[in-house]
Amino acid sequence: MRKLLPLDFWPVLVTLATLVISLPNSGHAEGALAIAQPPDIVKQGYAYGTSWNYPTKEEAINNALERCRRTKSSARAALCKVVRTFKKECAVVAMDPKDGTPGAGWAVEATLEKATEKALEECRATAGSSRRKFCEVASKGGCDTND
Repeated sequence: MRKLLPLDFWPVLVTLATLVISLPNSGHAEGALAIAQPPDIVKQGYAYGTSWNYPTKEEAINNALERCRRTKSSARAALCKVVRTFKKECAVVAMDPKDGTPGAGWAVEATLEKATEKALEECRATAGSSRRKFCEVASKGGCDTND
């Protein structure tokens, strides 16, 4: 035969359950994409930073900006800005890897495949006809997967 909890324990149990439900969910995640895109990418280059699965939007933003600002150029680092925050989506950056070329693109989409496709499409559109085929994914891409 099972024993029931004492009656005086039920208020404690209800209070604990309420407390647990009201605590912030550490599984929530945020992502951000920061880009430094000068007016003349051919001369000044391009920089980016991505982050995903951070517990807060602020942490995701700070991390993406920090990664973007790691570029070798202080002029590019000064241009880094967050272009998109996201939750439960994927971010990809694509570019022409050759210095002095204009091809660059980024995308945030529901799946990694869609983000990759759109980032490459944008890169090819800006690369020019002679460099379209050289566009490639510059970041492995990442998906904000936590709830």
